Order: sequence, then C-alpha cells, then structure tokens
Amino acid sequence: MVSWAGPLREIYDASTERDESALFGFFSLPPSIRNQYDKEAIHNKVIDQLVRLFGPKAKYYNNIFYKDWSQDKHTVTEGDKLNIESFPSYGQPPKYAENVIFSGTEYDEQHGGHLEGALSSSEKAYYKIKKLMSYK
Repeated sequence: MVSWAGPLREIYDASTERDESALFGFFSLPPSIRNQYDKEAIHNKVIDQLVRLFGPKAKYYNNIFYKDWSQDKHTVTEGDKLNIESFPSYGQPPKYAENVIFSGTEYDEQHGGHLEGALSSSEKAYYKIKKLMSYK
C-alpha cells in the first residue's frame, strides 16, 4: 500500500507462511521531523495511520519494531538524512551486450526505489529474456 497521508509512505504485508501476520513500512516523515518525536509518539502515529487504513483491529498488535537508519551512526550517510519526495528516475545503464539484462527497482524509469519499480523492471526483463530465447 502507498499512502501519502500519515507517517508511513509504503506499507507491505510481511506475513509468513505459518500464518504469522506482520506489516512493515517505510516512513514519509523526513528524518529531521522524526527526530522531534520519541519512540512512543512515532508508534502512536503509526498505529493511528494503520487504524485509518485498516480499521480498529489495527489497535491490537503484539509488537512494533522501529529502526530509523538515519539515526544509525554505523551506516548513515548525509544522503540518508534527506527525504525522498518523488520516485527517483534511474533507468537502464548504457546497452553494451544484448544478452546482459539488468533488473531491479533501480533500473525502472518511473518508480525507481520503490516496490512498483522492482515489479515493473522484472516484468520488462522477463519479456526481454523471452524475446532473446525465441531467437534460438
């Protein structure tokens, strides 16, 4: 799910095959805004958004695991402290071999950096491979 109203921009089903339900998401709040809130306030904002999106049952959860990578001194870069406000436009690298196909969210021209980009890119790669294989 993509939501432009609330602290989470992207929300994904991370449920397991053993019927353990879980959601995970990416924040739309820039790091500078997130830093103004403690963990409890962040949790409350997330639950409020989930209740608006999924109904009152979202109030009943077992755990919330919150990791703000922009606060991790071992992995953060200055770029991580910025907020992405649009879909990056990456696109394919220059073509140098017909039988080498790149695929992934970073290779999609319209939805780079997001799940939609990964899906779109993989679909394009599939059709390129199918076309290549039909020439043999």
